[in-house]
Amino acid sequence: MSNKMRIGTIGTGVIVEAFAAAVKLCEHAEITAVYLRGDEVNGGFEKKINVDKTHTTLESLYGDSNVDVVYIATPNSLHYPIAKAALEAGKNVICEKPFTSNSKEAKDLIDYAKKNDLFLFEAISIIHMPNFKDLRKRMSEVGDLSIIQANYSQYSSKYPALKNGELPNVFNPDFSGGALMDINIYNIHGIISLFDVPEKVEYKARKHENGIDLSGIAYLHYNNLPCVCIGAKDSRSMNYFQIQGNQGYINIPNGINGVNSYEICVGKESETVNLQDKENWWFYEVDEFAKVFLNKDYDRSHELLEHSYKVMKVIDDLKASANIVFKADK
Repeated sequence: MSNKMRIGTIGTGVIVEAFAAAVKLCEHAEITAVYLRGDEVNGGFEKKINVDKTHTTLESLYGDSNVDVVYIATPNSLHYPIAKAALEAGKNVICEKPFTSNSKEAKDLIDYAKKNDLFLFEAISIIHMPNFKDLRKRMSEVGDLSIIQANYSQYSSKYPALKNGELPNVFNPDFSGGALMDINIYNIHGIISLFDVPEKVEYKARKHENGIDLSGIAYLHYNNLPCVCIGAKDSRSMNYFQIQGNQGYINIPNGINGVNSYEICVGKESETVNLQDKENWWFYEVDEFAKVFLNKDYDRSHELLEHSYKVMKVIDDLKASANIVFKADK
């Protein structure tokens, strides 16, 4: 086996470019191949991510002996079928968030990966970041917690097209789109990583006529600790992730995605913390995945999968409370 985790990519969005740039920073990983559809071949994407080997069929990518891990960054509804096919071909998988369309799909992938000793990761970057890990250790400093507030909103460049009668993938129920799956899921991941599974949940959404959520407020209720998670693709906001206690607060400015720093305020003392030396925040997940893969650390892999499954179960309940149904759910 190579001393690096060798990755083949699927997808041509900007997130793949960011992921590829993160891989270049990681001494334990490299991208060795890219899958491109017929209309994407010779479009220059392989040059953007500096990869020589191009595959024009998924079967060819899965059969590449120089690819250990397949990285999937496609529309949400395609995560499950592509990941399942890759696993069945004996490849390990990194799948972009949201992991799948629902928890049933997530469980099927997880069960298959465990049964066949394959690695399966969800690329949710925040939980791997040094700032987020440090924040977790320091929550007790702000005293007894009373409420969590989170807002991660980002006006979508595709929203005007939706208003003009078009149907971009990100706002299409057939592609498992919407604000909860695309953007509020960062807040949900953060809350569940810090506090585990809530006792009950509720989602109040502003919907398009096709049933997709354009924006919404997710309530995650713990034992006397209410958490409010806001996510919007139809409007802009000042983003934040704030943990309030009776001795002070912790706040992540600009929202949880990136966790570029956090502020901890106790009494009259305030401190801004940044332990991250990489501007590309995808580096931290790539580095952890590579180490888990190369060290054959199945225990850590299964811990991460348990977290991803918990999040998908909560997402199921949130969707149900707002009567959001995807094609994959039917």
